[in-house]
Amino acid sequence: MLTRAGSRRSGRRDEAIYDLAAASIALGIDPRSSPMRRAATRSAGVVLRMAHREIRRALEDGMCSAAAMAGRPLGRRVKAWLTDEDLSRVQQRLDQIERDLERGLRRKRGRPYALTVVLVPLGPERKE
Repeated sequence: MLTRAGSRRSGRRDEAIYDLAAASIALGIDPRSSPMRRAATRSAGVVLRMAHREIRRALEDGMCSAAAMAGRPLGRRVKAWLTDEDLSRVQQRLDQIERDLERGLRRKRGRPYALTVVLVPLGPERKE
């Protein structure tokens, strides 16, 4: 859910600025519902655009220098075949990472970070 966080001037008109109403967002839908599929797609787009803005800002502000990142990648994309057991293990690890991040959010020490994860089942591979 989004909440209005303020406004800014753009040319001759004011634009609304929105922010997430919560520190985390999760997309769960009933795939049989067209309105829910559309809402989930829009929500995913919002999350990915937010990640894009955060990455751009971090790069522009020099927070992603070689020294700051210590050789760690800024982003990752991995495509793999997973069994149900593999998927369950990955989801458990992501749940643990989320709990770790939530503890850091409450503590409010160090530098803030955002983690955006999208785990999407893909259709069958096409042989080209």
